[in-house]
Parts: sequence; structure tokens; C-alpha cells
Amino acid sequence: MVEEEDAEEQEPEDEDSDATDADTPAEPDQEMSQRFRKLIEANAQRLARRISKKGSLDAQEIALIAQALGLQEPEVRAWAVSQPSTDETVLLKALIQLGNSK
Repeated sequence: MVEEEDAEEQEPEDEDSDATDADTPAEPDQEMSQRFRKLIEANAQRLARRISKKGSLDAQEIALIAQALGLQEPEVRAWAVSQPSTDETVLLKALIQLGNSK
């Protein structure tokens, strides 16, 4: 049988380990990755809407895409040349793919 004094000494150790487990996310990399994907999708959606309304991909949009997705302008320029359409749905998919490529 455990003495009352011994049981009291063990309780704070048990409580500390429970608090640490509750404060630590199960998979921080997965959570960060999910947040990053959502950020890319939100930016891609905004950019696709803007470009489709304008009807063209010019230097201003290329610079904006590069800045929003953290890419180099030459890389985005090369991507823009290969885009067959300014349709919002097509651009959205292509921008998400571009943003996730790095």
C-alpha cells in the first residue's frame, strides 16, 4: 500500500506530464503543412479571380504571384508563358500547383 506522503509526492510529477502532453500538438509538421496549403489556396483563389477579371497575365500580375507565393519572378514568368487560358478555374488549379511546387 502507498503511504499518503508518497502518493502526494508522486501527484505533481503525474500532473506535469499530463499538462505537457495536452499542450504539445500531436503532429506539428502536419498542422503547419495544412495551414501552409490553406494559405496557398487562399492566395491562389484571390490571384485567379483578379487575373481572370483582367483577362491577361502581365508583368504586374507576375510580380504579385511571385510575392504572394514566395517565388522568383523568372520562375513565375516561365510558368505564365505556359498558361493556355485566363479562365478562373484553370488558373486556380495551376496557381495551387505552382505554390505547392516548392
